[in-house]
Amino acid sequence: MDFQSALRMGLDLASYNGRDLFNFVVERRSYRKESVPVPEHHKQALALICKHAGQTRDRSYLMSGAWFTDWSRDTCDEGDGPSAWIAPKGMIYPIHYANHCYFAQLAGQDGCTRALELAGWVHVSGGRFDIMYEPSSLQRKAMEKVRAWGGDYREKEMRSSHPKVTNNVALNRLDRVPRANFVADANFWADEHSKEHSDAVAS
Repeated sequence: MDFQSALRMGLDLASYNGRDLFNFVVERRSYRKESVPVPEHHKQALALICKHAGQTRDRSYLMSGAWFTDWSRDTCDEGDGPSAWIAPKGMIYPIHYANHCYFAQLAGQDGCTRALELAGWVHVSGGRFDIMYEPSSLQRKAMEKVRAWGGDYREKEMRSSHPKVTNNVALNRLDRVPRANFVADANFWADEHSKEHSDAVAS
């Protein structure tokens, strides 16, 4: 990509928000030969980040082929399998190996992965599920999905004496139950966080 195109893309990423940012990332990644299109089953994760990501320099990572893409042994470091964060309600946020801090920046945690772990998120990296608290049933289901993508996973318990943090507003906005056949329609952008919808999907 030439300098002018890169500059234009950076300005667009900085200026768009919410639905516009989501549409921009999906369309540009599908259009550009050097990018990897966002698969359907990761579009809800991308949409949640676009809906809640603040103004951060790390927005440029949304255009990387290493984010929100299908994983296989061909795209991972040998033997490692996929890397990701798994939220308590089962949303998988796939990332490139060793980019957990960058995701924490996108998630509004100033790059602090400890905040995600204390909120009960499962850290997936290097063929491991790093577990701070007992995973929810929805997280267990998501862990099986990750296993199916490739890699030999073991669970590593990292128990904390601290109570789980349940009042992290920024992370709670990203902690959604994955929808089947997700469509980023007006309803999603308007009321994704209605308690009635969350309880209905989780039950």
